[in-house]
Amino acid sequence: MPVDSTAAGRSNAFRFLLVATLLGVGWLLHPYFQVLTIALITAVLAAPVQVGAMRLLRGRSYLASVTTTTLLTVGVFGPLGGLAWLLSRELLRIANAVVLAIREGGLDRIFDALASPRLISWLDDFGVDRAELAVAVEDGVQQLSVGIAGGLAASLPNVFTQTAGVALDIVVFFLSVVTLLARGPELLDWIGRVSPLAPSYQQRLFEVFASFARNVVLAGLVCGVLQGAVATLGYGIAGVERPFVYGILTGVLTYVPFVGTALVWVPLTANLLVVGEWWRAAFVLAWSVIVTASIDNVVRPLIVRGQSGIHPLLILLGVLGGLQWLGIVGVLIGPVLVAMLVTLLTLYTEEVAPKG
Repeated sequence: MPVDSTAAGRSNAFRFLLVATLLGVGWLLHPYFQVLTIALITAVLAAPVQVGAMRLLRGRSYLASVTTTTLLTVGVFGPLGGLAWLLSRELLRIANAVVLAIREGGLDRIFDALASPRLISWLDDFGVDRAELAVAVEDGVQQLSVGIAGGLAASLPNVFTQTAGVALDIVVFFLSVVTLLARGPELLDWIGRVSPLAPSYQQRLFEVFASFARNVVLAGLVCGVLQGAVATLGYGIAGVERPFVYGILTGVLTYVPFVGTALVWVPLTANLLVVGEWWRAAFVLAWSVIVTASIDNVVRPLIVRGQSGIHPLLILLGVLGGLQWLGIVGVLIGPVLVAMLVTLLTLYTEEVAPKG
C-alpha cells in the first residue's frame, strides 16, 4: 500500500510538473503565436513542393526545405513589393488629378451642383469660405495621398513584418518553416506517440487542419481574382482610365483588412466627383460597395467550407472573428479553429459519448 501511495504521488507530481512546464513554454512562445501558426500553415501547403525538392536534391531534407522556403518567400514578397510601388504611384497620380481639379474650380462645381440652401446656410453659419475650404481640401488630399502611398510602399513589401510586429519574426518564421518541412514526418510520428488521442482521431484532425488551411489560401486567391475581375469590369463601364491596372490593385488589396479595396475606389470616386462626372462617380461607388465587396462575403465562406458540411455562417464568423482578434492573420486562423472545434465535437458525439 505505501508503495502504491508513493507511486501515485510521483505520478501526480509528474503530471503537475508536465502541465506547469507546458504552460510555461506556452507563455514564452505566445508572442510568436501568429508567426508559428503561419509557419505551420505554410509548411502544410508547401509539403508537395518539398517532396519535389527532395527528389531533385537526392534526399537532402534541410537543403530542400531551405530551397523551398526561399522560393516561397521570394515568390510572395517580390510581387508584393512591385505592386506596392505601382499602387503608390497610382495613388499619387490620382491625388494630383484631384488637386488639379480643385484648383480649376472642381469644389465650386460640386457646391453649385448641390445648390442646397441648407448647405450654404450651414457653411455661412460656421464662417466657411469656399476658397479657404478648397485650399484646405487640396492640402488634405495631398498630405493624405503622400502618407498612404509612403506607408504602403514601406509596408507591403514587408507585410509579414507589419503583421508579426518585429523584424525578428521573419527569422523565426523562416527557421520554423525550414524545420517543419525537414523534420515534419518525424514530428508527426512523435506527436502520435505522446498524444493521448487515438491515432484515428489524430489523423482526422490533421486532415481537417490541412484541408482548411488549403481552402483558406485558395479562397483568398479566388476572391482576389474575382473581385479584381469584377472591379475591372465596373471601372471599364464607368470609363475609368486604365481599368485593368486598377482592377489588379483592387484584387490585391482584398487582403488588407477593413479598408482593402476602398484604397482604390475611394480616390477614383473622388476624382470623378471633382471633375463633375457625377453619374460615373455614383456608378463606381455603387458598383464597388454593392457588387465588388459582396463577392468576398459570399464566395470566401463557400470555398473555405469545401466538403466539410460546416455551415457557411460559422465559417464567416470564423473569418470575421479572426480578423478582429488577430488582424489579417486571423483570416487564416479563425476558420481553421472553427473547423477543428466542429471536428472535435463531431468525434465526441459519434464515438466518445456512445462509449461512455
